[in-house]
Amino acid sequence: MVSAWLHRLRPKSGVTIAVAVAVARAASLVAAAYFDNSLWLPSEGVGLFEHPGILAIVVGDAVLFLLCVYASRMTRSVGRRLPTHRRPVVQRYFRLIILRGIFGRGGSFGKMLLFLSVVGAVSLVNQTVRLTDAVAYYGHDTFDSILHRGSFWVMRVNLFISWCVIVPLFASYLVAHTRAIRLFFRKCDEHGLVKFQPGHPDQHGGFTFFGWLDTIYAIGLLVALIEVFLLIITHSRVTVGNLFSLMAITVGVVLISVLSIYEVVRVVRRQERLLKMASFVRTGRGSRHLSLDYLTLVYNAKFSPYSTTALRLAVALRAAALIPIAIRAVMYITSEL
Repeated sequence: MVSAWLHRLRPKSGVTIAVAVAVARAASLVAAAYFDNSLWLPSEGVGLFEHPGILAIVVGDAVLFLLCVYASRMTRSVGRRLPTHRRPVVQRYFRLIILRGIFGRGGSFGKMLLFLSVVGAVSLVNQTVRLTDAVAYYGHDTFDSILHRGSFWVMRVNLFISWCVIVPLFASYLVAHTRAIRLFFRKCDEHGLVKFQPGHPDQHGGFTFFGWLDTIYAIGLLVALIEVFLLIITHSRVTVGNLFSLMAITVGVVLISVLSIYEVVRVVRRQERLLKMASFVRTGRGSRHLSLDYLTLVYNAKFSPYSTTALRLAVALRAAALIPIAIRAVMYITSEL
């Protein structure tokens, strides 16, 4: 099973595989385009070296694969990283219920991966049909049209790797992660198993692991969005249709990015209210020691799953996700003037 293989894959091996596959894909594309004389195309034609979307796919897929390797290992560590006073119970629940329900045989991860791979295959077939007459669809020739047979078939393989394997894999991990976090945190919170740790070295009660994990997925979402943007901007005329398509994709990216961390933030905020309430009650009873603990909690602990660096990065990534649609909107307005 793909998920089981990825979970056992070491990061160093993941880097080797990602780089080797990216180099092989790039070399095969350049070789095919060279023999087809389609590295550059005359007039309005788009040759391989004139197509930024191809570079985005090759490099972006390597990044997404690496993020899958790192993020999948981190997602499976959620049960061990939750701040709690009943760690054996929490770890056992996460491993036997959450992980098995999502990544086990017949779990939601496999179904999601299959569904998205089928969607990718349909998109690939649709794009292949278009390239049998690229001039009619795009308004110009492209290096991977049927007129350049070597590039056409090599690009089919490359798009299969991207649209039917890498992108569905990352998207499936993101959905699986979001679902695992939601189910796990809600159940643990309902049973009082979450415990903010004021003295934790990360100064965030032990929750910064989840902020960094969310940031990794946010990086992947931005990479995927850039791939889509460069593909659209290379071929499509500036129309209100592709403007709204990119807008819908951007909204989807931002929403799922927020949902992946929402449950963690909700639980941390609830822990803040509970700890402050308990501290006020104990202080009112005249416990000077607990009063000092409360002051230490207020001035040193931060009730957020993000460290300062992770928070800045997370905000920057979500803001950057709006740049492609802003550029496309300016291009559309300019073309209409």
